[in-house]
Order: sequence, then C-alpha cells, then structure tokens
Amino acid sequence: MLQIENEYGSVLCDHAYTVWLRDIVREQLGNDVTVDFGAPQTIDSASKKFQVQRRFSGGGPNVNSEFYTTWFSMWGDRSVPRQDIKNVVDSIEAMWQLNASFSFYMIHGGTNFGFWNGREPDGPVITSYDYAAPISEEGQITPLYRAIRNWIGSKQDWPNTPLPLPPNRTGIAINGITALRLPNFIKLLNSTHTKQQCIHSNGARPLNFEVFDRDHAFVWYSTVLQIGGSVLTIPVVKDHAYIFVDGKFKGNITVCDRTGCSQRVTINALAGQRLDILVENAGRLTYPLSKVDPKGILSPVILGGISVSNYWTQCGVSIDALYTAGSLLFEEAYLEQQLLKGSSSIEPPQPAYDEPAIYAAKFTTPDIDWRLAHTFFDSRGWGHGIAMMTLFVPGAVMKNENFVLLLELTGRQKSKSLQFDFLAQPLYNGEGERQFQNDQPLIEREDVFEDDEIVRNPVPSGYLRKYQQALAHTRRNRHQSEEHESDEAGVREKRMDFFSHF
Repeated sequence: MLQIENEYGSVLCDHAYTVWLRDIVREQLGNDVTVDFGAPQTIDSASKKFQVQRRFSGGGPNVNSEFYTTWFSMWGDRSVPRQDIKNVVDSIEAMWQLNASFSFYMIHGGTNFGFWNGREPDGPVITSYDYAAPISEEGQITPLYRAIRNWIGSKQDWPNTPLPLPPNRTGIAINGITALRLPNFIKLLNSTHTKQQCIHSNGARPLNFEVFDRDHAFVWYSTVLQIGGSVLTIPVVKDHAYIFVDGKFKGNITVCDRTGCSQRVTINALAGQRLDILVENAGRLTYPLSKVDPKGILSPVILGGISVSNYWTQCGVSIDALYTAGSLLFEEAYLEQQLLKGSSSIEPPQPAYDEPAIYAAKFTTPDIDWRLAHTFFDSRGWGHGIAMMTLFVPGAVMKNENFVLLLELTGRQKSKSLQFDFLAQPLYNGEGERQFQNDQPLIEREDVFEDDEIVRNPVPSGYLRKYQQALAHTRRNRHQSEEHESDEAGVREKRMDFFSHF
C-alpha cells in the first residue's frame, strides 16, 4: 500500500503538481483509490463512505486504508480517547459484510521519543502515541486485540487460523531514586559546551529557529537591555519562553493553546542588564495551515511599549552536550553530598529554589533480562517538561547502571534533592501539569505568576479555549508576524525564501 503526499491538500493547492502525481500513480499502479474512517460503523454508514470512494475509483474494490481504532491524545486532555470494543468489532464486521479490505490505524501504538510529538492548531500532542491500539505502546496484547483475534477466528472462510498469543512482556517498577539539583541552571545552559551554532544579528526582531537550522528543542536568546522597564511582552513567540534578567528567573511567556497562555512577565529591569530568553519548540504542526511553521521569537521583545534591543545573539542548545556536562556536574554534587554526610557538622538549611532546574541521578536496575521487560518514567508532580504523565522506556535502553538528567522548566521542584519513580504500567489520566476537581481546573500556585494573563475555558475535553479566542489569536499573531517581516536581516530573508518552497 502506498500513500502519495498524504493530505497534501490540507497545506498547499498546486493543481499542476497534483495532476502530475495522479498521472504517475495511474501509470504505475492503476486507478484504484481508498478511503479512511473509524469506529463505530454500521453496514449502512460504511457503505455510504465506500460509495464516495467508488465515485473516484470507477467501481474498484472497497478499501479502507486507515481504519481508526481511536485517536491520539493532546496536552490538556482530561483523558485519553478510548473506543468501545464492541464498536470496533461491529465496524470490522460491517466492512467484512461489504467485502471490503481494511488496515488498522494504529494496530500497534508507539511513542513520540525526543521532540517528535507534533502539534495540532490548538496545542501539542503528548509524548505517548499509544492510540489505544490493539497492541499497546509497550507491545502488550490488549483486550481489543483479543476481540479482533476472536472475530478473525470466527470466520470459517478465513485462510489462516490465528496463531497462539505470545506472553505479554513484564513491566518493572523502580521506586525512590534520588536526584540531585545541579548548580547554576543558567550557567549550564549558557556554557560554551552546551551552546552551538551561535549567530549575532542586528534588528529589533531576533532570528527564528529555521534561519540557523534549529528544527527542534531549544534556542537561547541573549541581549543587553538598551532601556529599562517593568512589564515585558513578546507579541509572537512559539512556543514557550523562559525569561532571565542577570541570571535570575522572572517568569515565562507562552503561546496560547488549550493548556492556557501567559503573555507578559514583570521583570523590573534597568538599562544595561542582561536579558536571556530560553525558547522551547513544543512541536510542529502536523497540518501546517501556512507554508511553514516557524518557531522561536517571531516579533520584537517589548519592555514598557518599546523594543528592548537591536542586537541579539541566538544559540542552539545541544541536548547531547547538556547531558555530558550534567553528568560531570552530578559527580561533583554527589561527592559534595557524601562529604556532608560524613561530616560531623550540621548541614545548613537549604534555600527554596523558585526557578527552572536540572536534576540528575544515577541508579542501579534490578538484575533482570531487560530485553524482555520495560518501564515508564513517572512525571507526576513535576511542572512543565517534555514527557506527559509517563514516558515509555524500552528495556533495550536500560543498563545495570544508568544516568538520567531531568529538566524542570517551571520551578515547581524547589529542593536540592528529590525522589522519583519508574512505573510498571503507563498512566494517561489523573494528576499532571493541569488537574481537574469536580470538572473545574485546579491551578496550582506554582503554575501561575502574579502578572500572567491566563486564557482558559475548561470543558470536558480539556483546557480548550473558545474557538473565537483561538481564531483571533491566530490572526493577531499572523498580522504581527507580517508587520515585523521587514526587520529581517538579509540572511534571514534568503533562508525564509528557501523555506517558503516547502
């Protein structure tokens, strides 16, 4: 089965290109086309969808190339989509009665490792791509899979009887791992070891990620304030910006999506102070409504109504280098902790930190064959990071001795050391970055700064802002982005001209 420019029409409309593709496909493969739909379906509803296919296929066979067992999950959802098993079985029976062929999407769930989660117009997709699939994210046989298997086994004219089921793999829990807070978060991220591909630019608007080939993760923006002021705003930023003045964390500014937004920060800064902004790309649109989905700071940075500077330095942040530097700092922090334990002196009270942090830990795993096992990192109780709820950790990446680096961006974790767990089973519902109580959002104090401008509209499907708010915000961002396009340096114009072809 081939997909040709999957859903290309959602992005562009080059008819000459689509005609060219059509002719190639017909020349090589013939005129057959397919449709896609999901459960629940009856014979009548499935038949109507196949009628649409036959309008274009000229009477070819009924084929559903993507039969959706359910759907993916997004940040801010109160729960993950779950499909009733009976609906799925009834739907495939309906297609069977119509002599249709079908392909499950997904038959096997997966994981958006790294920064490959993607996003929809109203917010990012979560790390897990379990999809409530018949075979789960971690490879477990689910009741839905058994029901589909039993349905196949009930068909006397099915050419092959289902084979015996393999045993499910073992989920392993590892509790009470101690992590130490690494010193000087801003120095670690701003060091020559972790910064890469730094570019200096002139102009009120800094460079966006794409200008210097930063496709994911983080970019570090720095300047010296040319003016002083109280309230800092970034009219157009994608997606999360963490603000520091002379190394002190002041707050964050975020794009508006279904988890809310923060649009201004009080910094009370003076001219001559250093302004650093760490910007996170929380995922690119899977269906970009324009030709590109730029990330980073896409407008001037404003303080008291005036642009803060015309000189910027922007650097990519190397996650690999951060991991290496963090492991070295951890050894120093661990040695210091052991020396304090062995000292007769009383350790002084530790300050309560209120800023982003990096925690690191070393731990030993149980003596098992990890090729036959797996685990899940438990992110509950943390603030904003990359993983949501739990992160699938395949046994193949686990060793007897392991080192883990934990990035906490909201400042919720305030102690010098803490404990975290790995779980045997995944969690998709419950406590997370946002919680609900009696169907109303429960906002923790650590999540909200006094001067944040929060836009929230709690509904059963999550923190989904009103459609009118989303549309107005999108239009406003697009207008502001166009206004500041003329401020781009020549190198940016050339690069963005290149990107405009995609």
